[in-house]
Amino acid sequence: TAEYLIAEITEVPLPAAVWLFFSGIAGLGFAGRNKKKTA
Repeated sequence: TAEYLIAEITEVPLPAAVWLFFSGIAGLGFAGRNKKKTA
């Protein structure tokens, strides 16, 4: 049961972490584009 509990816990935050990482990269790319246009 301990292994099943660990698998269940690690399975939930993964999509949230991926979405956070993706949105952060997209935000940085968008900010970089704006800086290049103004500069």
